[in-house]
Amino acid sequence: MKSLDVPLKVIEAIDSPFAATMLESLLRTQPTPLQEMYPHASEDALDLLRKLLHFNPLKRITTEEALNHPYVAAFHNEEEEIICEKVIKIAIDDDHKYSIPEYRDVLYQQIVTKRKESKRRAKEKRASRAAEGEDGEKKKKRRTRKKAEEGGEEGEKKRRKKRSTKKDGEPAEGEKKRRKKTSSKKKDEAE
Repeated sequence: MKSLDVPLKVIEAIDSPFAATMLESLLRTQPTPLQEMYPHASEDALDLLRKLLHFNPLKRITTEEALNHPYVAAFHNEEEEIICEKVIKIAIDDDHKYSIPEYRDVLYQQIVTKRKESKRRAKEKRASRAAEGEDGEKKKKRRTRKKAEEGGEEGEKKRRKKRSTKKDGEPAEGEKKRRKKTSSKKKDEAE
């Protein structure tokens, strides 16, 4: 059997230092038509598969083009789809040929590791915010105490009034009773 003939342009498009070596090791075989492999697939499905599996990466369909393909039109919703602005690189060395199960295991492990890192960072962020919130409350109490010390009796009256006033500006029930007692004591003292 003859080795696979791959044009130099295609090898360069693959953008891997080991592409030529890998491709030289492949034997030339007669391709099986997709229609034979998937006899019950629609023409749209076969067309999308052909475009997704194009050997030359520069001629392969992009994600956005694939989402606009008639085969997936029923699932396409531009408002909900996120477009990634950066190139996604898989951190698997090209200098080693892995088996399919090995590639799968490495990819799954990377996904699990990324998710764990993401969860850990989110947890740290929440803890940091919670700690800042507690510190913020402590600082607020300290400022209030400091103002009370500086304001003396007048500051204390203002704080008491603030705590005892409802949102609509009316005094709270307990404050009404306290004010009555205070005013009746002042009247008794005046007499």
